[in-house]
Formats: sequence, C-alpha cells, structure tokens
Amino acid sequence: MRRNTANQIIASLATVLLCVGVGLAESSGPLDGQIASTSQPTTQPADTTVLVRLGDRAVIRQADVDLALINDRPERFDNIKESVVNRLVDDRIWDLYLLDHPDLVNDEDIERQIQNQLTRLRLKTVADLETMLRERGGITLDEHRQRLRRRLAFSRIGQGGMDQGKNDEDLQAIYDANPDHFNSTLVSARQIIIRSPWWDTPQQKEEKKQKLEKIRMDLVSGARTWDECMAESDIKLPNGGRMNSFKRYEISEELAKVAFELEPGQYSPVLETRLGFHLMQITHRKQGTNRLPNPQVKSQIMAYLQNRAKQQAIDSVLSKAPIIGVQPPRMPEFMRQALATRPAETQPAIDRSDVLNSEEPVVEPEVDPLGP
Repeated sequence: MRRNTANQIIASLATVLLCVGVGLAESSGPLDGQIASTSQPTTQPADTTVLVRLGDRAVIRQADVDLALINDRPERFDNIKESVVNRLVDDRIWDLYLLDHPDLVNDEDIERQIQNQLTRLRLKTVADLETMLRERGGITLDEHRQRLRRRLAFSRIGQGGMDQGKNDEDLQAIYDANPDHFNSTLVSARQIIIRSPWWDTPQQKEEKKQKLEKIRMDLVSGARTWDECMAESDIKLPNGGRMNSFKRYEISEELAKVAFELEPGQYSPVLETRLGFHLMQITHRKQGTNRLPNPQVKSQIMAYLQNRAKQQAIDSVLSKAPIIGVQPPRMPEFMRQALATRPAETQPAIDRSDVLNSEEPVVEPEVDPLGP
C-alpha cells in the first residue's frame, strides 16, 4: 500500500515537475531581475543555444529542452517539442511574476508544502524526498521548491480573482456587463490556422500573419472559396475546419472575445494565440437565456474571474518581457545517440519486375538517418 501511494503521488508530481527550472538571459553581466538556470544534464556539456527570449529578462535554451526530455523517447520528439517549449515559457513567465511580487509566496509557505508531502509520502526527512525526486523525477530539490512556488502563486492569484465575486451584487454586476459570457450562448465557426510556435522569429511570424491576411482578402473578395483556402491550413479540422459549437468560456480568450461579437457569415480579423494565427468564419449563433441565480451561471462567473486574474498576471509580465523567438529546438544529442545505436531495421525488398524493361530509373526508398 505504501509503495502504491508513493507511486501515485510521484506520478502526479511528475506532471508538474516535468520541465526544467529557470533560464538565464544572455548579457555581458547580470541584469536586474534576471532569471538564472538551476541545473543542466550531467552526461554532456550544456547546449547554451538560445531558442526563445522573454525580453532581456529570461531565455529558453536548448539545454532546458534537453533536460525536460531526459526521460523521453526519441520517437516522440517531433510531436512533443512544441508543448515542451510552451511549458518552459509558462514557467519563465511565472518565475518572472514571482520575482516582481516576492511577497506572494514566501519560504515558509514552501516549507509547509514540503512537510505536507513528507507526511503524504511517509518519508522521514527532506533528504529522502530529495532522493526520490532525483531518482523518479530527475530533478533537484531546489527545482521542486520552485515548482511549488509557481503552483502556489497560480492558486493564490486565481483565488484573488474569485474574491471579486463574493456577494450577489458583485456577481450580478459582472453578469450584466458581460451577459454572453455566462448565459450559455452558443457559437459555431470554422477556422483556418497557420501554426507559429514560440520559437518563430518576428520575421517568420509576420510572414505567416501576412499569408493568412492574404487568405482573408481572397475570401472576402470571393477570389477563392473556403475549401480552396482550407488547403493552406496547417491544422485541418474535419468538415472544412468546422469547430463544435462552443460557449464563451470554452475557447481561448483571444478567439472568444472576437467570435462572440460577430454574426453568422462574418469573418474575424487574423487572430494570434500560442498555437499561431487563426481566421474564423462564424457559421451559427444561438442566443442563451441562462441568468442568475442559476448555479451554473455563478460557477461560470467564478471561473471567469479566476482566469481573468491569471491572465492579467501573465500580461503584466509580457508587457515588460515580450516573447521573441530565435530558433527551433533540436533533437537532444542523447536522443540522437539512442537512435544511432539501434539495430538497423531490415528494409523491404524492392520489386523490380515492373521496371525491368522500363526507361524510368528505380528509386530506392529514402531512409531517415535518425530512424523512424
């Protein structure tokens, strides 16, 4: 029972502790409020190549990605590299917020969390926890403390947002100011998406945005049909890019605040999210009728207040430390080595019976040197 409990808790911790700690902004000397790296892979020199900057206050390096992937399989790299960088960027944002608001979470708060975990894991000392984190999570105790600090900050900011809806008068005022947020109005839309991960340079982002602007102009002018333009979408949703009907709080705020202002048939401007650039066309709208004191409406308002407070915290960081892409991550060297040491897979024989008398050359199948 003890082993099962420990494994369950470690598994839940691993979700939070997957990413590497904070990065260090490049400069000739330390910057005010700068974030510094806490660890690097021990089996090889750290790759200090910068992938993403947050102004001049923090960076994501290749070494950070390497460490985040230390226990992962090389076959997964292409599929997960973007989510790994996203998590690292999120970590940097909250580290910078904590740097700007040092009183939000103090050392005593973290030590209480540590003691609670010792009790839950039935460990005797902090050294025992440190060993468990290193062996099962691949991180240091300092990194673990920083992750706890982020989690507490995230929770307290959200709670502070919900405190703005303590009484019925506050809730009613919020509802009256934004009825479509909470009355279960449904909108249907279809969208074209041009991917743009955080590591895209400003020039690359602008080129992708202009590509989608051109698509929008073609649609509005009638020069091309939706299906013709949909062929250029990087994410091809089924049924011509149609999204399921959604309520105001069920999609990202960047999209929702525009979608719910449009009427069926209208096109959105080109919008940017962490996924990239979006163009939506509203296809249907069903006005909702839910009102207070409906409990569902109240819970939606509380979620809105919570998320708004968190977004305001993020925006306060990004206003001073905007995200600037530099270059994409590479597959870590240890993953490349793992692929290189695998036994070569037997390639299927090529059937030449249909080309013996042909003038066309036989084309050998291409083999990726990095494996499948």
